[in-house]
Amino acid sequence: MVTKLTKLVLFGLRLVWALVVLLAVCVAWVVLFVVFLPFLIVAAIVGGQSEQGELSTTGGKFEPEADPSRPLIFDRRHDVSKLFGCNTRNVQYRWNVFSSRLEEIRKRFESPRAMDFGAGSLRDSYELARLGFCVTAVDLDPTVTQRYYRSYDWSAVRCPPTIFTEPIETLKSDFHLAIAFDVIEHLEDPSSYCRRIHSLLNEGGFFFSIVPNRRSIFERYFKHSNTKQRAKGVPFVPGVPHLQFKLPEEWEKLFADCGFKIVQHDMAIGFFVNDCWTGLLGLPLRVYVTPMLAHVAHILGKSFNQVAFEERFSPPWLMKRVDALDQLCKKQFASRFGWNLIVATK
Repeated sequence: MVTKLTKLVLFGLRLVWALVVLLAVCVAWVVLFVVFLPFLIVAAIVGGQSEQGELSTTGGKFEPEADPSRPLIFDRRHDVSKLFGCNTRNVQYRWNVFSSRLEEIRKRFESPRAMDFGAGSLRDSYELARLGFCVTAVDLDPTVTQRYYRSYDWSAVRCPPTIFTEPIETLKSDFHLAIAFDVIEHLEDPSSYCRRIHSLLNEGGFFFSIVPNRRSIFERYFKHSNTKQRAKGVPFVPGVPHLQFKLPEEWEKLFADCGFKIVQHDMAIGFFVNDCWTGLLGLPLRVYVTPMLAHVAHILGKSFNQVAFEERFSPPWLMKRVDALDQLCKKQFASRFGWNLIVATK
């Protein structure tokens, strides 16, 4: 009886705290909107919209999941390839930092070879194959990789990717291009992998990478969460948490120390969208509010979409205008943007 009463009291306290946080987030939303409104109007008048492109947003036809009870993490099949952009934070980001190099490689080689390191959902492997590259998709989970592979329609691709799920040290080949999108930050020893990637490239070969910026509020939260998890002795799920937290200049140094020459470094995912709106408002909701609301919904037998609830505080119509402000102020705030887009060469 005492145990049940204690649990009930704790549940009530957590529920009250969740409602207090929700109220605080609502107030903060109103304050942010009032503060930003004049700047959003100016940005809308002056311009500064993100680059948009008529690009394929899916990898083709997908087959139904054989085992839907085991959800796939990091599933990007229905998103645009990160070679050209990303749909995140309710913004359709587009960039061209990689596209000119892709065209250069395609003009120089009839059948260019590419390695997709940490291929994950194979979204970028598919895009490279569609562009005529012979791709080696490197990932250490053969079961998940094969599930992703079977879900694509490869009939329109001349050279479907080769799946490589052994340690990268055993890979024997040479490539004109290597990509590592949202991978390097998950590695305990990124330098050893980057050196291996460097050794697998032809002289003059390109290396494209997307890595996060340590200054962003999300990275600060991830680092704090890692510290708490380690203190509790809870093991990490391999490949899921961010383990590397670096500034833009520190990422450049890491790649340079591994033998690469940085030829272009751009920043994406603007400070106002990423930190001021999605981070400042979204993280408290994700940590304190939506788990509690999901619990209450479960007790009541109701469905509750946590992601959709969080996104109501950063709707696309508003984030599109905040992104315009980000683009207008990019020169001043680039060092606070969330992602590093790096082109390096051997």
